[in-house]
Amino acid sequence: SIFTILTTYACNLGCPYCYEGKGEILNASMSEEIIDLVTKFIQKETSRNHGKPLHIVLFGGEPLLNSTACFNLLDKIQPWAKKNKVPLSIEISTNGTLFTKEMIERFSKYEHVTTHIPLHGPKEIHDKKRCYKNGSGTFEVIMSALTLLKNSPISPFILINLDKESIGRISELLEDLKRKNLNDIPIAFECISPLTVDACQGYSSEYFLRTDASAVSKLYDLIRAKNFRTPVRRAHRYLYCEVLAKDTYCIDSLRNVYKCWHLVGQKEHRVGVIDEKGDFKPTYEYYDILSRDPLQIKECRDCKILPLCGGGCPERAYSRYNTYHAPGCLGKSIDIKKMIKRYLMRHHPSVFKKQKGGEKHVVKNS
Repeated sequence: SIFTILTTYACNLGCPYCYEGKGEILNASMSEEIIDLVTKFIQKETSRNHGKPLHIVLFGGEPLLNSTACFNLLDKIQPWAKKNKVPLSIEISTNGTLFTKEMIERFSKYEHVTTHIPLHGPKEIHDKKRCYKNGSGTFEVIMSALTLLKNSPISPFILINLDKESIGRISELLEDLKRKNLNDIPIAFECISPLTVDACQGYSSEYFLRTDASAVSKLYDLIRAKNFRTPVRRAHRYLYCEVLAKDTYCIDSLRNVYKCWHLVGQKEHRVGVIDEKGDFKPTYEYYDILSRDPLQIKECRDCKILPLCGGGCPERAYSRYNTYHAPGCLGKSIDIKKMIKRYLMRHHPSVFKKQKGGEKHVVKNS
């Protein structure tokens, strides 16, 4: 079970591509009363799933602006999980600017804590895209936080945001991380998406990376070549996204429930609410999104790579067709065959044999 908890919609940054409106459209924070109701719901739902591993994601806004709610929740959940022998892991989705030595020590008392911290290219680019509301940059603050985290029991990883301005300058960032002795922290990438462009007022659409999946694949080759690592992935689920799993929820500070953290705050995508007894009351949208069946979507049903993509992203489908029951893939804009080949070469090198005169594939090169 995965529960993403928005302890607050408020944020201390003013990133121009923020799909939540920089904490200025919504800024409600989770009260102690709501924390109690959310805790009851998590316990009930996890018990119904017969003690499946439990993963808690602290999200926002900037969740550490309401650190009291974070600690209250975890202080209730961790003892319960231990008593009921439920494996618990915790992830903090934060911008990284509020980590202090004291804050890290407080989180270190919990078990299996990770945090992912965004960077947006080298300092020059990052400070334009990941900035405080007064426009000042956050690069050096985040570097200091990463230094503190790498020497703590918390396991950090870096999430590099990619747009058309930053994607060609990742080597510069990697060199800077090496100079700061941060090259032992795992790295992952995420493209800035045009799906929520309406909320990203002031962020020119020319910067969005729409479909450059091949370039992202090459970046993973680059970080391995430079002896960086990637984060350990949770167990693979045979769905395009965990959003489509029954036991995943995003709960905001007002008790509203969503399936995807990219859709929080958008009432038309609310799938339910946590009531005054800590029970989940679903809406029509809950059944609508979970009934999505790629085999009932003609474009997906006729696609040869359906078993690999599972029909794609329901959020992407909705943004294009105003329904979850439509293709949510990247379509013909990427060379899927080349991507599959690169994936096999990286993760299953035994599939390929080296012979004199070049490389010969054991399997046909699709």
